[in-house]
Amino acid sequence: MADRQRLRQAEAMDPDAARRLLDLQLEGIREAPLGIVVCCDRRAAPQGVLGRATFVDADLWSCACAIENLWPAARAEGLGVGWVTLFEPDEPAGLVGLPDGVVTLGWLCLGWPDERAPEPGLQRAGWSRGLPLEQVVVEEHWPTAGEPAPPRSRPHAPDQASVVGARDRADVLLTTPGSLGALDRALDRAVALGRTDLDGGTLVLVAADHPVGAHGVSAYPGSVTREVLRAAAAGEAMGVAAARTAGLDVELVDAGVTGRPVAGVDRVTCRDARGDLVAANAMSDRDTGLLLDAGRTVGARVGGRGLVVLGEVGVGNTTVAAALAGGLLGAEPADVVGPGSGADSAVLDRKLVVVRDALRRVRDTGRRDPLAVLAALGGPEFAVLTGVVLGASGVGAVVVLDGRVGDLGRRPGRRPARTRRGGRPGRGSPESGTRPPAGPRGTGS
Repeated sequence: MADRQRLRQAEAMDPDAARRLLDLQLEGIREAPLGIVVCCDRRAAPQGVLGRATFVDADLWSCACAIENLWPAARAEGLGVGWVTLFEPDEPAGLVGLPDGVVTLGWLCLGWPDERAPEPGLQRAGWSRGLPLEQVVVEEHWPTAGEPAPPRSRPHAPDQASVVGARDRADVLLTTPGSLGALDRALDRAVALGRTDLDGGTLVLVAADHPVGAHGVSAYPGSVTREVLRAAAAGEAMGVAAARTAGLDVELVDAGVTGRPVAGVDRVTCRDARGDLVAANAMSDRDTGLLLDAGRTVGARVGGRGLVVLGEVGVGNTTVAAALAGGLLGAEPADVVGPGSGADSAVLDRKLVVVRDALRRVRDTGRRDPLAVLAALGGPEFAVLTGVVLGASGVGAVVVLDGRVGDLGRRPGRRPARTRRGGRPGRGSPESGTRPPAGPRGTGS
């Protein structure tokens, strides 16, 4: 019913305004766990109800006040309320079988919101904005000169200046309309949660080698992981340098890089034998638990400093990420495997075979618990970073994910991520996700 009415209203607007109206989200009507049709019983004659003989709509006003009272009461309990009036009034009345004389004031959507925008949605969309108090309050009598302007009708879309001017302080960093829209919403959530310490934080970069590399699933030799980790420790890796430019601290963790420990890097590694995914599990259950606990400690420690940004380094880890995605989501190899950095078609073919065989082995064992899948198909850096997320979220930190290990090697047909100010996408190390986020100061990529 709401969609039908929205289309009718759009027909009365110019094309640009109609497009903006159709962009407004009505998903709450379908997704909210509770819908409330608010009714007003008007069957009593106005003359018999105190106050209605002169103001016959006072009963409707009282119902509107009841809705407004429900609204802050719900917010105090962490609930969200939406008041939808995109209906012909008779339609919801017919839906719930109201008798003549009982009318509706619309539909309330009540549920747990996943975000709390810092400003009203229509104001952020440029449709309307709050007026200064002096424009809506007059003294003694309606002025004969300089009277308040009539409210604006919206048969036309707001002009570009209104749209841009309505954006909050985080939005002014965006460039072309729609670019980094997910970041825009994420910053809204962080601000709404009361997090204002978004100017700094910590990049947690975890490195590990992978036995699956022996199957030729990467264009780079395994020694590159160690080279990148050493460059990161020296502050010369692209991701680390950009993170420090953005005002982030850096925590480096060696979760299983072949060779001697790298100076300046914390080390936590597996104690048991590791497998190649195809013939054996990546890690033992015991090692998975130890790495999770280690990451949880790091996440809880750095979570109080602001943003917690995740990065990883490991030749072959896009194959691991693809196997993990397939194991957790029930996806087929072709849907999750990409070529990876510098890879050719032969490498891609080998990755597809490895992921197919690894998924078949794990599915045959019936291991479905996420931690069991992590042990069977993951890697040490994945386990540590999972722990970092758990530890950081436990102290209320905002966690920034840099893709899904390079978007699993960027599957063919995927468009690269946009950058702010028209810049180039950040360049990470081979098969790594070490790019910092586009922070509130516009630095990073």
